[in-house]
Amino acid sequence: MCAGTVYGQDKTVAVLQPRILGSETVSSNNQLIVTASMKKAFTLIDGYKAYTRTDQSLIDAELAFQRSGKVEESQIKEAGKQTGVAYICVFTLSMENNELVVNSDIINVETAEIENSDYIVLFDANDRERVAKQCQELAYSLLGVTMNMQQLERVLTTARQLETIGEKNKARKQYEDAMPLLVEVEQVLNALLTPTMQHKKASQYRSEIIQALARLAQGVYVYVEGKEELVGTKVNIVINKVKAELAENGCSFTEDEKKADFKLTINVSTRLIGKQGSVVFCAADAQVELYDTHKRKTVYNNEITQKGSSVSEEKAGRIALNNLVPDITEKLMTWVKN
Repeated sequence: MCAGTVYGQDKTVAVLQPRILGSETVSSNNQLIVTASMKKAFTLIDGYKAYTRTDQSLIDAELAFQRSGKVEESQIKEAGKQTGVAYICVFTLSMENNELVVNSDIINVETAEIENSDYIVLFDANDRERVAKQCQELAYSLLGVTMNMQQLERVLTTARQLETIGEKNKARKQYEDAMPLLVEVEQVLNALLTPTMQHKKASQYRSEIIQALARLAQGVYVYVEGKEELVGTKVNIVINKVKAELAENGCSFTEDEKKADFKLTINVSTRLIGKQGSVVFCAADAQVELYDTHKRKTVYNNEITQKGSSVSEEKAGRIALNNLVPDITEKLMTWVKN
């Protein structure tokens, strides 16, 4: 007789059979479709599972609701005591202008008071897919949340995991995606008459997102080391230009290797490869290694060579060094931006 009870981590919901209102008949098939959809709607909320055993206390509450449209406080509390349910969901069905109206209340078992109310209008009760979707929205609304709350929580979980493993750019994108979801959640919650636990969660999520975006705005931290020689003279042509390119793409730099997301090592030297008349040809050879400190492994290691020509070895070598920068930066950004 009892339509079903849904158990969750901290919330369990008993769904009672509907009470029929009005003079127009609601077919038993439509009653069954809506009842099953309401039961499934609560079941599909993360952390909840269906509980189908009948219990006398719930049957008594259901019979009282069928007779009078009310459930006595003593019956509500007895149902909670016997089954452990936190909420009882009651709803009525009525036909109005050939449309099926579903009015529902969610009753807090501990206080025996209606905590939230909402309704949906079904234009075609035989359209099971549409009915299921509307009942799902109703279940979320009754519990003081929206369907976006769970999507928001999934996005935030992903963002946290990405930041933990050092994927800062991906984490920042997830937090950015979370903000419009949060706004939609807040709009629904603000329409509720009384504060719920979801209000507190939404407030905490807003604070988390704002702090995370501020923290991640500093970008990926890179620790850079290496040596660079131009015709035997120490220079920083390649290293400085690579750092400038990385900075333009959101990277920051640290002198503390322990605080870095990546350790970048660049060793560069030039060599004379030939002369033709007054033209001198040089090559610049770079050994580039990028170490991911979170994954604790080298993600990129390669040798890159570029050439340059000019009227002197120093000028040809300098050109070759400058020609290395685009290749090195392009390869590094593939990993740093992931």
